[in-house]
Amino acid sequence: MIEFRSLSKDDNEAELIALLSKNQEEVKKVPAEQLAIKEGSSLITIPTQDHQAKTFYEKFGYHDFGKLDNTPFIGTTNHHLVKRIEHEKN
Repeated sequence: MIEFRSLSKDDNEAELIALLSKNQEEVKKVPAEQLAIKEGSSLITIPTQDHQAKTFYEKFGYHDFGKLDNTPFIGTTNHHLVKRIEHEKN
């Protein structure tokens, strides 16, 4: 049975980061980066909201290049993150 409990914004973000971090320990990289490397991309962008995984992605070298306050709801911020992808030289 699934247990539902209400969390504050900070607790919700902490729970999400813990869950994503546990998953990433197995993968060791953000999954979208694998695709970007395979496709030869030099930049990767990820949209996220302030209550989602912004701090998680920042731990992996992503930087905020833009944000929209009060989007999609009043009191939330939509962030656009970017990271330069380094390709191994052969």
